Amino acid sequence: MLDVKSLLSLVEEKLPKKRFMHSLSVASTAELLVLKYSLEPNSGYVTGLFHDYYRYLSDEEALAGCGKITFPVFPEELENPVLLHAPIAAWNMRRIVGEDVPESYVDAVRFHTLGSKDMGKLGAVLFVADYAEPLRTHLDGKMRIDILSSSTLEETVLKVLRMQDEYFLSIGRKNAEVTVELEAFLESGGEFS
Repeated sequence: MLDVKSLLSLVEEKLPKKRFMHSLSVASTAELLVLKYSLEPNSGYVTGLFHDYYRYLSDEEALAGCGKITFPVFPEELENPVLLHAPIAAWNMRRIVGEDVPESYVDAVRFHTLGSKDMGKLGAVLFVADYAEPLRTHLDGKMRIDILSSSTLEETVLKVLRMQDEYFLSIGRKNAEVTVELEAFLESGGEFS
């Protein structure tokens, strides 16, 4: 697997400055959550850096790229091709970051946009970090602290999902089915493995 310094350079070359700064902020936030929830050191940093690696594909490139993926792509991703950067990045992660990248890293990158009850603990960390990193302007400091101070990872994700629900309701948008399943899973006491 690439060392963090090499990965940092690779991501910085690939992304526009603003998106690179977001990726750095996600990586730092994810690493704090990794420490809080006793996950593998550097796992949050690596997945946070890489999660948006394919964020700037055109719709045509994204749709063509998802044709090579062998794991499921959700209908909502096909309807909104910018979301395809998640499965495309996950699919290419081992080729770019290293063949020895753990499956948990791939799953985390795969599900960072819509979430999934199958995203695992690292996936939940990345999902939350992508939403709540300090450069995001949709949250004020109090809201961010409220999210990040939750006692369990499941409670943390549920807070993010409920905030997203409020926003989607206000703009008349439906949640993806996989996201609805995740919320129901957590509300019924489900835990990430």
